[in-house]
Amino acid sequence: MEKLIVKNFGALRNIEIQLKDLTVFIGETGTGKSTLAKLLSIFRSSDFWDGEVRQVEFFKRKLAYYQLANFLEPGTIIEYQSELGFYLIYNEENVRAGVSEKTLKYFYDKNIKIVDDHINNFIKDMMRESF
Repeated sequence: MEKLIVKNFGALRNIEIQLKDLTVFIGETGTGKSTLAKLLSIFRSSDFWDGEVRQVEFFKRKLAYYQLANFLEPGTIIEYQSELGFYLIYNEENVRAGVSEKTLKYFYDKNIKIVDDHINNFIKDMMRESF
């Protein structure tokens, strides 16, 4: 299940959404629809999940690329969880990112190599830390 939680980020005050195969954002101008879409673009891009994802400056550069960096404020919380078990949590200038233990165990047990090198390196890093 893919999920996004955003608090105190631009126009978004307290949002929690579970994304389905088709998710539609509807609302007035300036309510955060584009902000949500841009955040999802960041988290869904394979180059995001490389070794630097745990660095707050890397995360801020990605936000800046999508013109979202100025939306950060005291109390901003952004949590993302992918269907594959990847997650990122931004809270008070700290970033935590990883892969769920269930997903790591699955990849480890099956000795699976992901085709995308960025994601594969991220998983390898997480495996080294977990096993």
